[in-house]
Amino acid sequence: MLWSRGEPETDETRIISAGWRTMRRFCGMTDKNCKRNASSLIEKLAMEVIEAEDIHTRKGRTYRVHSYATILIRRRAAGMEWVARDKSRRFVRQDGGPLASESEASTRHISDPTTGAVKTTGADLAAKSSTTVVGTAPGTVVDTTPGTGVTTAPLLGSSLGIQEEGKPSTTTEVNLIVSTLASIVGLADAKAAVFLLDACRAACPDATTDEIVGIIREKALAARDRRDVRSLMGFLLKTVPLVFQGAGIASYRRMVLAEAEAALLAEADRKRKEAEMDDYFSKHREGLRSQLTDPNLTEKNRADICRRIGELDSLLKRADGNA
Repeated sequence: MLWSRGEPETDETRIISAGWRTMRRFCGMTDKNCKRNASSLIEKLAMEVIEAEDIHTRKGRTYRVHSYATILIRRRAAGMEWVARDKSRRFVRQDGGPLASESEASTRHISDPTTGAVKTTGADLAAKSSTTVVGTAPGTVVDTTPGTGVTTAPLLGSSLGIQEEGKPSTTTEVNLIVSTLASIVGLADAKAAVFLLDACRAACPDATTDEIVGIIREKALAARDRRDVRSLMGFLLKTVPLVFQGAGIASYRRMVLAEAEAALLAEADRKRKEAEMDDYFSKHREGLRSQLTDPNLTEKNRADICRRIGELDSLLKRADGNA
């Protein structure tokens, strides 16, 4: 929606100013879902905030939205080429470890393909801990520090609601939460991440790391609309564990499951529509080709038909490439 309604900045970027109400009207989503999706798109380098909202003029935030091709370039430059698919999807190294580790710089710089400027992505801030994480077989991350255990980070096929009861906080989990907190507050350490892990699992032993990360983001978005929040980190440390008490986590899991099912249905519908469009273009192209056999065609008409066939060939080729 943001891309389709944005003003062209370059061939690969568009600019749009929109508040949550505007997004809600355009997309048919709730304010909460608009905030969550916008935050996720920023984290995935699909867009970026270039100007804050102005409450005096009632102007929403201004975003730079990148094209699909540019998004892939930006992610590749940031090392975001592999994902772990469990209840959600998160970027990892090829061996399943956290995207940023001790051996990498604590802040990753990427070059904007549209301007050539070097930028720093807050989501790439990593924890600097005293533990060492090494990769073994794909899907497994081992903490080799004496006295620590082994955790498995599945790359594919993990199901919802993985039981993590009784597991100690591992380096992979701590690094993921530190990275999430850093992307929100700008600076975080392992102590805060361990506190959140322990507090959430004390209230709900089967709480997954992705649930904790998801609720951290939810609460961070909610805090932006509250003027009484003076310390965002303190607010998160206090409110995130509360969600795992009582019916809060059950409600969150139902919401996540419903969103996942809705996403699957939307993807299936998109593919169906694309297939119908491709079929229409293919039939139209064949019809034009049959017209070329008419010996009474003028050269002008023949050239026009060839041009239209070329346009259809380009559309079909582009559709095949996107698929």
